[in-house]
Amino acid sequence: MTIKSDVLCRTRGQVLNRARDLARSGEHADHQTIIALMIAREDFALVRRWFEDRAICAQLDKLCARARNREGPLPELAARRTRRLACDQGIV
Repeated sequence: MTIKSDVLCRTRGQVLNRARDLARSGEHADHQTIIALMIAREDFALVRRWFEDRAICAQLDKLCARARNREGPLPELAARRTRRLACDQGIV
Protein backbone atom coordinates (compact mmCIF):
# COMPACT_ATOMS: atom_id res chain seq x y z
CA MET A 1 0.00 0.00 0.00
CA THR A 2 1.37 3.42 -0.91
CA ILE A 3 0.88 6.58 1.07
CA LYS A 4 -1.11 9.23 -0.76
CA SER A 5 0.72 12.39 -1.73
CA ASP A 6 -1.42 14.72 0.40
CA VAL A 7 -0.88 12.58 3.51
CA LEU A 8 2.84 12.48 2.82
CA CYS A 9 3.00 16.27 2.41
CA ARG A 10 1.04 16.82 5.61
CA THR A 11 3.30 14.42 7.51
CA ARG A 12 6.40 16.08 6.09
CA GLY A 13 5.13 19.48 7.21
CA GLN A 14 4.44 18.22 10.73
CA VAL A 15 7.88 16.62 11.03
CA LEU A 16 9.67 19.72 9.73
CA ASN A 17 7.65 22.00 12.02
CA ARG A 18 8.60 19.79 14.98
CA ALA A 19 12.26 20.03 13.94
CA ARG A 20 11.98 23.83 13.74
CA ASP A 21 10.42 23.92 17.20
CA LEU A 22 13.34 21.88 18.55
CA ALA A 23 15.78 24.28 16.90
CA ARG A 24 14.00 27.28 18.41
CA SER A 25 14.22 25.72 21.88
CA GLY A 26 17.92 26.59 22.14
CA GLU A 27 18.73 23.08 23.38
CA HIS A 28 20.47 21.96 20.18
CA ALA A 29 23.75 23.12 18.68
CA ASP A 30 22.86 22.33 15.07
CA HIS A 31 20.74 20.25 12.71
CA GLN A 32 22.64 17.02 13.39
CA THR A 33 21.32 16.54 16.92
CA ILE A 34 17.81 17.43 15.80
CA ILE A 35 17.92 14.97 12.91
CA ALA A 36 19.16 12.19 15.19
CA LEU A 37 16.27 12.87 17.55
CA MET A 38 13.69 13.05 14.74
CA ILE A 39 14.94 9.82 13.16
CA ALA A 40 14.49 8.07 16.51
CA ARG A 41 10.88 9.32 16.73
CA GLU A 42 9.70 8.93 13.14
CA ASP A 43 9.95 6.50 10.25
CA PHE A 44 13.69 6.44 9.53
CA ALA A 45 13.53 6.22 5.71
CA LEU A 46 11.10 9.10 5.27
CA VAL A 47 12.72 11.44 7.77
CA ARG A 48 16.23 10.81 6.50
CA ARG A 49 15.16 11.64 2.95
CA TRP A 50 13.46 14.88 4.03
CA PHE A 51 16.50 16.03 5.97
CA GLU A 52 18.87 15.47 3.05
CA ASP A 53 17.77 18.88 1.76
CA ARG A 54 20.64 21.28 2.51
CA ALA A 55 18.26 24.23 2.71
CA ILE A 56 16.34 22.62 5.58
CA CYS A 57 19.58 21.79 7.42
CA ALA A 58 20.80 25.37 6.94
CA GLN A 59 17.49 26.72 8.24
CA LEU A 60 17.69 24.50 11.33
CA ASP A 61 21.30 25.59 11.94
CA LYS A 62 20.26 29.23 11.70
CA LEU A 63 17.36 28.73 14.10
CA CYS A 64 19.63 26.89 16.55
CA ALA A 65 22.23 29.66 16.44
CA ARG A 66 19.64 32.39 16.90
CA ALA A 67 17.97 30.54 19.77
CA ARG A 68 21.27 30.01 21.57
CA ASN A 69 22.32 33.65 21.16
CA ARG A 70 19.03 35.26 22.21
CA GLU A 71 16.60 35.06 25.03
CA GLY A 72 12.89 34.96 24.41
CA PRO A 73 10.81 33.52 21.59
CA LEU A 74 12.01 33.61 18.00
CA PRO A 75 9.90 34.75 15.08
CA GLU A 76 8.62 32.18 12.63
CA LEU A 77 11.12 31.09 10.00
CA ALA A 78 8.95 28.69 8.04
CA ALA A 79 9.69 27.68 4.49
CA ARG A 80 6.11 27.41 3.32
CA ARG A 81 7.01 28.12 -0.29
CA THR A 82 9.67 25.39 -0.26
CA ARG A 83 7.31 22.86 1.31
CA ARG A 84 4.52 23.58 -1.16
CA LEU A 85 6.88 23.51 -4.10
CA ALA A 86 8.31 20.18 -2.99
CA CYS A 87 4.83 18.73 -2.52
CA ASP A 88 3.61 20.08 -5.86
CA GLN A 89 6.60 18.59 -7.63
CA GLY A 90 6.25 15.24 -5.85
CA ILE A 91 9.65 15.55 -4.14
CA VAL A 92 8.31 14.49 -0.79
